[in-house]
Amino acid sequence: MRASFRDATVNWGSVTATITGDLTFDARGRPSGRLLLDIGNWPVLLAALRTSGVIDGDRAGAVEGAFGAVSSTGPDGLPRVRLPVTLDSGVAAIGPIVLGTLPPWLPG
Repeated sequence: MRASFRDATVNWGSVTATITGDLTFDARGRPSGRLLLDIGNWPVLLAALRTSGVIDGDRAGAVEGAFGAVSSTGPDGLPRVRLPVTLDSGVAAIGPIVLGTLPPWLPG
């Protein structure tokens, strides 16, 4: 099975996340492929993840430093980061940094 995302957008307050790319799924429903993730106003999202406990303070600081290094200003004047996300049998990574393992997306 295959899934294609073309500017799939989620808006949450002033945060916008857009995904573009293609995925395939193995027999166990685990995704593999490449996605481009574009996050507008990422500092607000990061603050919410930190406040809610989804990400701890040390990791949030590291993410803030990394995103700040590659961030640009979007057409709306807000900070924006574009990240290439690779999925390999459900393991998500940005470059050499493994983000974690996703559960199967489809019944196996």
